[in-house]
This record gives sequence, C-alpha cells and structure tokens, in this order.
Amino acid sequence: MRDPEYTYGPGLLTTVANVLNGVSGSRSSTCQSLINAGHGSNGSKKGSPPQSWSDNDCDAIEDDIWDALMDDYMYLNVEDRTWINGTDFVNLDELDGFKKRKRLSWEEAWGLMSPEEYGDLIGIRDADDEYEDMSSNLNGSKKNTRMDKVCSAAKDNGVVIYTIGYEVPKDGTAETSLKKCATGYDPVEGSTAYYYSVDGLDISDAFGSIAGNVQALRLTQ
Repeated sequence: MRDPEYTYGPGLLTTVANVLNGVSGSRSSTCQSLINAGHGSNGSKKGSPPQSWSDNDCDAIEDDIWDALMDDYMYLNVEDRTWINGTDFVNLDELDGFKKRKRLSWEEAWGLMSPEEYGDLIGIRDADDEYEDMSSNLNGSKKNTRMDKVCSAAKDNGVVIYTIGYEVPKDGTAETSLKKCATGYDPVEGSTAYYYSVDGLDISDAFGSIAGNVQALRLTQ
C-alpha cells in the first residue's frame, strides 16, 4: 500500500512511462510491449523471453522500472501498523522474524483491516467508498424480525435457548426481543425463566445459574 505522503505521487503507469520516456522510441515501445506481455526476469511467462528482449537490452529498462517502483511505494505491516519500504518488502525473507509469504484473498485481507481503516492509513478511499455503495443497511425492525425467525427455528428443532440482557433498559426493545428468543416465553405474561436481566458483576451469577440448569437437564435426559 502506498505511503500517505505519496498519495498524489506518480502511480504505477506514470512511473513506467517516466522511465520509458528516457529511452529511445522504438526500444521503449518494444520493451514496454514485452513487459506488458509478461516477459522478462520479473514476468509471468515460462521459458526464455523472445530474442527481441535481449536485442533491445530490455533487462536494463525493467530494472530501472523496478527500482523506481521500489522508491515510490511503501508497504504496511498490518500486525503492528509499521511501514516497510519497497526494497525491504521485496527482500522480506532476509529480514529478522520473517516466517513465510502468503498472498491473501480480499476476504482475508479485509478481515485484518477494514476498508475505512485502509482509507485512513493511505489516504485513498476508493475501497471504503465502494464498500459503502455496495453494502446494505438493515433497520432495527428488520433485524428484530430476523432474530425472531432464527430463535423460532432453533426452538422448533429442540434447542433450549438461554438469553442474558446485560445492562439493557427495563422493558425496552432489546429486553423484549431477548425474552421472546428464550425458551419458555409466555406472550401473555411477557416473561420466561430462561431470560436473565443482569447488571455489573451479577453476570457471573447468571452464567452460574445457566450452567446449573444445563447440568440438571443433562442428568435428567
């Protein structure tokens, strides 16, 4: 990822173009075509590159491009949020503490860093903007309806549900939903022995009571 200080610096294509501009026209276009096709020492094609690669000394151009990119980019260590310069990033296996290289999927990467944090760190908010545009928001009513369906489906399949309302408002929407989800809910009385309303350290008593009930249930079965 690009260092925030270089947010408006030259991008990849501009860097390549700047290097190629310093090379004679025909040699520049030939090497650029070969690099784009995946040939060269850093290319993705298997086997030796075409003869035109060596005839135009494209290795030198590619090295210049690579050097320019290493000077232009910084990379972020997402574990400790420290920046690594391009040269060290390429030579990670030589750094102390190196373990292994692994290319993450987008799902894995966003699991380590949110699109919003990514934008805050590097100053480019494209990913966060796209995430906001593509994600959908659910209001409280729809969430409650989905919760009711999940709880009902679980109880219909014989699951005993205990719920705990930790410091939730008395008789509020959250407490009502938690009571309805718990086993044994009485819609007339609006109560159930499987719901616990607790505050502060009382939560340990609630878990102790639940554990005792579960143990008794197991012994009975």
